[in-house]
Amino acid sequence: MQWQGNSKSQVLPKSTFHSRSYCAMDTTQLGTLIMKLEAANAKATLNIYNEIIKKPGSPHILKALNCCVEAYKYAILSFEMVPSKLVEDP
Repeated sequence: MQWQGNSKSQVLPKSTFHSRSYCAMDTTQLGTLIMKLEAANAKATLNIYNEIIKKPGSPHILKALNCCVEAYKYAILSFEMVPSKLVEDP
């Protein structure tokens, strides 16, 4: 990620690993942007785990994957909740 900006209150990240560019005008927007990107990444990983679980495997692997699924579900909820908290707090 490349960081550009002309003041402390203006941070403009430009992503080099996504097809879309994002920009944030302040730290609240930057935090919201990061959490939304992390939620999207966690959802993609969760989908991969769910696909792996559908395939035959050992009970130990299935149990470990189910633990990962639960952790990612919780993480996704947390990632989605934080941006709204950032906006609500002054």
